[in-house]
Amino acid sequence: MATAVLAKQRHMTVLSTTRSTAKGEALREIGVDHVLIDDGSVARQVRDLLPEGVDCALELIGTTTLPDTLQSTRMHGVVCFTGMLSNEWIVKDFYPIDYIPRGVGLTAYGGDVMRRSEFVWR
Repeated sequence: MATAVLAKQRHMTVLSTTRSTAKGEALREIGVDHVLIDDGSVARQVRDLLPEGVDCALELIGTTTLPDTLQSTRMHGVVCFTGMLSNEWIVKDFYPIDYIPRGVGLTAYGGDVMRRSEFVWR
């Protein structure tokens, strides 16, 4: 929810998913523009609203929903993989050319704390 609030402060159009219709109103109250009920095919719902896909997506569930999130993202868009709510940590039989849509960027963020001397810029 915090990400949605920050995105709205930056005047972005925000789509948010939930598996519970009961949570939809709370998402709208914080400014979410489009609440999508996750029925296993969020990409279809996203493409119905935005045929080219979203500019960026934050993946919080994990490897189980990552392919659908990637399919929701437009060419030259970016998906940031940062959550593991599904507790599925490994993409089985990962073949990047087939898994990541052409032109879609995939990055990741982990919140581990590290000493300053261990930080590397790339």
